[in-house]
Amino acid sequence: MNFVAVKLSNETVAPFLKQLEDVLDEKYETYVDNHRKKSLSNYYINVINSTEYSHLLENKGMDKFINSLDEFFDKTLDVTLLSLGKAQKQNNQEYFIIVKSDDLKQIRLYYGLPEKDFTVTLGFYPSEVHGVRKNIVVPIKDPFLKLLRQNYYNADNTFDFLKELEFFDYDLEN
Repeated sequence: MNFVAVKLSNETVAPFLKQLEDVLDEKYETYVDNHRKKSLSNYYINVINSTEYSHLLENKGMDKFINSLDEFFDKTLDVTLLSLGKAQKQNNQEYFIIVKSDDLKQIRLYYGLPEKDFTVTLGFYPSEVHGVRKNIVVPIKDPFLKLLRQNYYNADNTFDFLKELEFFDYDLEN
């Protein structure tokens, strides 16, 4: 299966994986492991999928198509990783990084391919999601609120733990 993609380093993806872990909590490993198994732990932006790739090889010829890619990939591509996103179709859910890139749009335009949402898959369950828009932003959980919630539950569902904070005035009357 051949396709054209831009590979990203694990360091580049790490902050988004941390956000995903905060969103999914105990489900995180299941989603991420599914992606790791499928992609051999690689993270990439799919520019031309395998079906499109085969079609272009057939119509342009292998040498002409492969050589034409050099024009685009011999330079630095402008790519912006925007935010954590989510897509769902039936019982399948996928989390990804939403990507913006005019350079990648130009590649698809050059080959006469339709517009698409550029993403970097981070995890899915039970299967990847295809055939839907991938542009829905996942609200990021505020770490302070998460800590507040944790302490609330650890303190028998009371806010008494606030009394232990330094410089906190617990006087509700003034």
